[in-house]
Amino acid sequence: PIEKMLELEHLPAGELPWRREGVVATTGSVLRAIPLAVGVRGVAGDGLGAFDDLWQEMGLSPAAAAQPAAGTAAMGAEDLQPGMPVSAMLIWGDKIVGATGTVTWREGSRLLAFGHPFLGRGRSGGPISPAEIVWTVASGFNSFKISRYGAPAGTLTEDRLVGIAAEVGPVPRGLPIEVHVDRPGAPAIERHFEVLRSPRLVGPLAAFALRAAVADASAAEVDETLQLEGKIFLDGRPPLEMAIGGGAGNPPPVARIGAEVARVLAALFQAPMEVPRVERVVLRVHATERDGAWKVIRALPDRLSVRPGQSFVVRVELSDARGQRSWQKLEVAIPAEALPGRCTLAVGATRILDGELGAVAEARRRTARSADAYLAALASFSSDTRLEARLIRPASGIVSRGREYPALPATAHLLMRSSPGGNELYHSRWRRVAGAWREMERSVTGLVRVSITIEGEESAE
Repeated sequence: PIEKMLELEHLPAGELPWRREGVVATTGSVLRAIPLAVGVRGVAGDGLGAFDDLWQEMGLSPAAAAQPAAGTAAMGAEDLQPGMPVSAMLIWGDKIVGATGTVTWREGSRLLAFGHPFLGRGRSGGPISPAEIVWTVASGFNSFKISRYGAPAGTLTEDRLVGIAAEVGPVPRGLPIEVHVDRPGAPAIERHFEVLRSPRLVGPLAAFALRAAVADASAAEVDETLQLEGKIFLDGRPPLEMAIGGGAGNPPPVARIGAEVARVLAALFQAPMEVPRVERVVLRVHATERDGAWKVIRALPDRLSVRPGQSFVVRVELSDARGQRSWQKLEVAIPAEALPGRCTLAVGATRILDGELGAVAEARRRTARSADAYLAALASFSSDTRLEARLIRPASGIVSRGREYPALPATAHLLMRSSPGGNELYHSRWRRVAGAWREMERSVTGLVRVSITIEGEESAE
């Protein structure tokens, strides 16, 4: 009823619980939202199934993804009149993701539409655009419309159970994302998008934009090796940089690099404290033929005992899926203040080492209590294209308030655990003594360990 739609501005803010969990009716059945027909322009219709995981993460039915008609509707804000189609946008630019409904009512610059929710996000802030319906697909399960989208022409202000409300006029800024894809023997691909600045959706939407751009550069059946170099620009801060590779395997490499972009953006947009605004994202993907990842086969140090202040060289043998071999040399310098004793030399990708030996950077992020500590932890990104030799020894350490305390006596542990406020602590099992690394042209898998002894000073004769 229109009376309920007219009350949209007076409803409380916040995402509605039924959108996620359903509402139990008096009959004991569960009421759920009808699957929303989301239109995706710029991705081949038979390729939409490749994004099923992202549809589910955004709370949309994979079957609801529809391919809009080619072209852009030559329409403006004056066409947003009762009875005319209107679209609510998730991504706009070189690719468009949105849902089309009908304008119900308009007065001045304010309009009401849909008669049902878009995403049920409560107070919203994405753009709306006029649209043109070119066909309606009838279905007993969920009918949907095929439409052309016009240019953004206003702002979505409310997204509720009974409909959406919007203001025609200024268009809100999304998060700008640039994607550059280089592939041997093919023209470079460059795509520009803006995605909705939703803390819950910005990660999956950015992953979709990245994966859709990569799909423009290669056929779906080509099993490629990908390397991503990304920069996330922050207001008044140096950019966060990331580097990750993806070779043959499951999930596909494009899904792996997309998931990493989504993880970092989610950490920024859902930070437990106020952090600088994310201004834009630049992603560069280098695609090569199906070489796959390098696997660490063995590590051969040139000595098994070393003194403080000395160095040793470790030769690392790598192999790929084709049987191609590569030898890499890493020189590890032992600090002059290193204590004597037996250590473990672990060789593998930085990300694998963090996973096996303790993800200290993630623990720093989870325990951070300030924006500086939080961003510093995010900046210490674990790369799987970085081959690292890390010399470690068992130690009882902790991570607290975003800082690492790698070697503490038991009394210090007791004091920090019993301090007022109940600080969240992460207990680390290893202390880094020394290490060396180098960037590889593709991702690295596998992990090997070798025992190394740091000797004490020789006794005087």
